[in-house]
Amino acid sequence: MKTLKDLIFESFPEGFFTNKKIKHLKYSKPFNSSSFTFVQIGANDGKLMDPIRKYILQYNWQGVFVEPVPTYFKLLKQNYKDQKRLRFANYAVTRKNSVEILYVVKSSNNIPLKFNGMSTFSREQLIEQLKKAKVRSPENYLREVKVQSLTLKNLFTKYKLQHVNLMVIDVEGYEPAILKQIKDLQHYPEVILFEHHWIPKVKRLEIKQELKRLGYKIQNAGFPWIDSLAYLY
Repeated sequence: MKTLKDLIFESFPEGFFTNKKIKHLKYSKPFNSSSFTFVQIGANDGKLMDPIRKYILQYNWQGVFVEPVPTYFKLLKQNYKDQKRLRFANYAVTRKNSVEILYVVKSSNNIPLKFNGMSTFSREQLIEQLKKAKVRSPENYLREVKVQSLTLKNLFTKYKLQHVNLMVIDVEGYEPAILKQIKDLQHYPEVILFEHHWIPKVKRLEIKQELKRLGYKIQNAGFPWIDSLAYLY
């Protein structure tokens, strides 16, 4: 049977990983097993540039989607409406259980597709990214949304998550605040794929050192190396 190591190599285009010789992966859960469990934080609509959708559908994975923005949460549920083994959490994962203000990019034909539905807690960061994409008057494409938030530990407790094989995080620069909470979990996720290109280099180094202390090996991933892959070994 194919293992998670095989999934890492098959999930993405050639050249996605800087080093394909991933050795000593601690676990070897078959990824083409229906008992394979995932958590996806920042799931958006479950389709747009989603790295794991085809595997969820092909192998009948079980897991939890986490998406705080009501509009995209509704689309997410619709796009997986026939999948009975999936659960949906309409939350943001933050440092505390509370209500937070999230800044969301409005859908528009005047901005690149990749920005549609993008959200973060930093208004300035979104504006900066839109400016880099040469979007005029980027502040006009933002809206505020109040969202319910909870900690990573409380998310795992609420949805009775214990042995998670894969955790995917795409939260536009807020990844460090979530990754720093992994130490609070009883069982660490086997593999974590997270976007890092919005994270300042100093913070990126700090979080990588923290993950290494927890027993993860880390390498750059994505083209042009915008993601990180962390796995227990």
